[in-house]
Amino acid sequence: MSIERGPVPGHGRSAWVKFNGMVWTNGHPAGKAPGDDAATQTRLALACLDERLAQAGTDKTRIVEATVYLQNIEDKAAMDAEWRAWWTNEDGGVSRATVGAALAEGQLVEMKVMAAAP
Repeated sequence: MSIERGPVPGHGRSAWVKFNGMVWTNGHPAGKAPGDDAATQTRLALACLDERLAQAGTDKTRIVEATVYLQNIEDKAAMDAEWRAWWTNEDGGVSRATVGAALAEGQLVEMKVMAAAP
């Protein structure tokens, strides 16, 4: 099986990678503005995930694992409220971890997911 790689947003990176029926991608707050709070950046990151998953031929209902990185772990409740509004699958959720991490300047949230391809 060959590895399929999505668009290249920067040297050494792919928007998504697909191999053996699985897709790996990340969501970042594309289009964020100075002063955006964690909830706003979460919505932007989730929209980024939706776009990248669609490019790879899958969608959020096929996510099996997610890791959410927060600049400030105290923003977990705000992020989680946005996640719950976005996650509409009545059949259950994903295996998700949320961790505090030093992120790029001005970035409050980033997400990494693994999803099954159809």
